[in-house]
Amino acid sequence: MMQKSRRVAIILRCDKLNPFVFFKHKTVYIFSISILISLFALSIPDISLSKPFVQKAPTTSPPYLDDKDSPSRTFKYFAKTQNLSMENFSEIRGRVRQGDTLAKILNPHGLTNALIFKSAKASKQIFDVKKIRSGKWYSIILDRRQQNSVRYFIYEKDIETYVVFNFGDEVKVNIANKKVEMRTRHIHLAIEGCLDKTLVRHGLPRELTAALKGIFDQSPNLDDLRAGDRVQLAFEEKYIMDRSSGFAHVKAAVITTSKGRYQAYRFTHNGRTGYYDEKGKCLGKAFLKYPLEYRAITSGFTTKRLHPVTKKYRSHPGIDFAASMGTPVKSVGDGIVIFKGYCKSAGNYIKIDHPGVGISEYLHFSKFHPSIKRGVAVSKGDIIGYVGKTGYATGPHLDLRFMINGRYVDYTTLELPDGSPVPEEEMPRYMNDVAMTASLWKQGSTKVTMNLLDRFLQPYRGEFRKNNSPQLPFPSIKSVPNTAMPSPAVPTTPKLNPSDRSFTGGIL
Repeated sequence: MMQKSRRVAIILRCDKLNPFVFFKHKTVYIFSISILISLFALSIPDISLSKPFVQKAPTTSPPYLDDKDSPSRTFKYFAKTQNLSMENFSEIRGRVRQGDTLAKILNPHGLTNALIFKSAKASKQIFDVKKIRSGKWYSIILDRRQQNSVRYFIYEKDIETYVVFNFGDEVKVNIANKKVEMRTRHIHLAIEGCLDKTLVRHGLPRELTAALKGIFDQSPNLDDLRAGDRVQLAFEEKYIMDRSSGFAHVKAAVITTSKGRYQAYRFTHNGRTGYYDEKGKCLGKAFLKYPLEYRAITSGFTTKRLHPVTKKYRSHPGIDFAASMGTPVKSVGDGIVIFKGYCKSAGNYIKIDHPGVGISEYLHFSKFHPSIKRGVAVSKGDIIGYVGKTGYATGPHLDLRFMINGRYVDYTTLELPDGSPVPEEEMPRYMNDVAMTASLWKQGSTKVTMNLLDRFLQPYRGEFRKNNSPQLPFPSIKSVPNTAMPSPAVPTTPKLNPSDRSFTGGIL
């Protein structure tokens, strides 16, 4: 210990006596500090050289967004329908937050609880203010002529529907719908990888994939489409004030693969809408494969099962589809409602007779659709009720049962009959629609080809002019001949396939 202290003292003494040694130690010290600072500076990312910085959106949107200089589209639409001068009004744009009520939103703007209660009472038959949901947009319209007092409150239920509270001389409440315009888009493209990725890559709605799978549920298998296969589509989109508000439905589709060419055209006759091939044959079955969108099949058709409620073994002559509470349930086919009611085990349930086929049963509804009554005729795909857990049920699900000739059968194993073809008297109109779609596709393909060629030539136009050479600086593009479309001539009525099956009658 003494030796260590003696060494330190000698070093200090030498530093004091020899200035050069002291300066040398200080230089090393300062140099070391400068190196550390440089390393720390280099560890900080340079925003100008790294990936673009994108600020994330706040998790909770601010309650009020001033939009006086640029009014919302909903307010513009409302003002136009009511012939209001935009100069006389200003708008406070906002979004409903968790826990917000009508009073909580309007109180800060000078409306009393008495007036808000009066407006809520006036809207009870039209819109229940308790159903104001977080995340929905609203607009508070101030009247500049009345010292910026609140004149209107507009709550947007969805993209098409809005509720207006008019705080004029008398409180009035009404619900309105924006005018929806249908526009048709014609697409002709080649598959790149798989169908879903191809549609997304071209900026098309994802709903198209599900719609096409529903149309071509027999063949082809759309999951087997590969690079080089071609798809022609005509589909309708909904537009509100010149802005797309969502996918509507497919009007026509042609899929060309190495195995063949498959066509589907949407057609409505006698109040029924379906998809048919180029000869008028119905593509779909007369019955739905599944009556709802479900998460899983939790219990199948069996003659012996331990019941989760009674804890006893008993038969389960149906299919249990687990789904969210309130999920719409559709009728599997055309028929007549023969029973609507309640029992202890099945809860709220419905029976539908499908003449010449059988009887379908739907158990454990939370509620029925308002249009469903005994004796009412329903069509395939009509909503008849909503998923619930009434009766003997441990969770929300649908128990679907099907009876033929007085005996329950497994619905998932049935060979369902084909749908009816286009009636003979409707064939001229149908074939005219097919020919018109083919004509529009041909025009659209020409425009797409010219646009693609123009985009391809653009980078080389300057070089082409400069060299003044007839030789293009890229490979030649071979034109692909358009596949022949169905002739508009009216064919004979297609005969029914002898292999088509239909069930014999079934009455309880």
